[in-house]
Amino acid sequence: MIQITEHNHSEHVLTFEDLWLMESYRLAEEFYHEHKDYYLAKRGYGLPIEDVNWWIYTNISIRWTDIHADSINIGFGVIFELCEFSNPVLASKIITQHMTSLWSLKRVAIFLLHHGYELNEFVVEATAKKYPWNYIKGIVDEYAEIHSDYWFGNSITTLSEISYYRPYTVISDSNELDALCQQVIAANAKSVEDYRKGKVASLNHLKGQVMKMSKGKADVNLATEILKRMLS
Repeated sequence: MIQITEHNHSEHVLTFEDLWLMESYRLAEEFYHEHKDYYLAKRGYGLPIEDVNWWIYTNISIRWTDIHADSINIGFGVIFELCEFSNPVLASKIITQHMTSLWSLKRVAIFLLHHGYELNEFVVEATAKKYPWNYIKGIVDEYAEIHSDYWFGNSITTLSEISYYRPYTVISDSNELDALCQQVIAANAKSVEDYRKGKVASLNHLKGQVMKMSKGKADVNLATEILKRMLS
C-alpha cells in the first residue's frame, strides 16, 4: 500500500494514478534541476519578485511510508511550470496570496498536481470576465470548504462550476452608484480636497473606496465618470 502522510493528519492512500503522477513529478524535478536556468528563475512570467522567489525556493517533501523511507522533494517552481497557466500572474496571486492561507503547502501541491488544469480554466474565465479579487477569493473559499475532507480523485465541483452558480454581478445602475459615490465623497474629505488641488492620483483612492463599499461589484468605469462629475 502506498501512503502519503501530512503532519498529524490521518494517512491517505494513493491510487495507481496518484503514484504515476508522483513519478512524473519526480522526473520533472530532475529535469528542472538540469535546466533550471531556462525556467522560472529566468523567465519570471512578469510575476512580482516576491512571487518569483516564493516559487523558486518553496519545496515540500512527500514520503512513501510503506515501501521505503525515501522522500521526494518537489519544488513548487516545477509545479508552476507544468501547470502552464494562461495568466501566470493571476494564478500566482490566487495560490500564493490565498490558497496558502487556506491549506498547508502540501495540500496546495496535491491540489495543483491533480487539478491545476481546473484552476487554469477558472483563471481564464476570471481574466476574460475581469472578476474582482474579492469575488475570486470568495469562489476559492467556497471550493476549499466543499473539499475540506476530500483530497484525491476528481473534484466534487470545480471553481468554474461554483462561479456559474454564484454569478458575479456588476452594479451599473447610475442611481445606485450615485449614492455610493456621494457616501465616499462625504467620508473622504482629504482625498476630495487633494483631487481638487490637482492631485489626480487621489481619484484612485476614491474609486477604491467605491469598490470596497460595493464589495467589488461596482462598474468601475461608470463609477469613475460619476466621481469626476461630482468632483468637478
